[in-house]
Amino acid sequence: MVKRDLLEKVSLKAKREGIKNVADMPREKAQWKMGLIDEALGKIEAQIKDNAKFLNVESHLGKLFDQEIVIPPSVQRTGVSSDPDIVGQDAPA
Repeated sequence: MVKRDLLEKVSLKAKREGIKNVADMPREKAQWKMGLIDEALGKIEAQIKDNAKFLNVESHLGKLFDQEIVIPPSVQRTGVSSDPDIVGQDAPA
């Protein structure tokens, strides 16, 4: 997706330069075409930025999930129960 956007961006920039070099094209038509290309380039830039943000978050989450989860001994000993009789058993009488 990002690669396709980058290729399209390069292609549009080449077309823009080509329009500048066409001598017999009316000025209004050239400006109109360059405006369309600039608009498309802006959309592609925004899409690339959005993809980069998404990939950065996805990469960060992937790193978090790849980390080994270590449960501290204090948490391992503590049991959680919704039964009121079990919860109060360790409390001094």
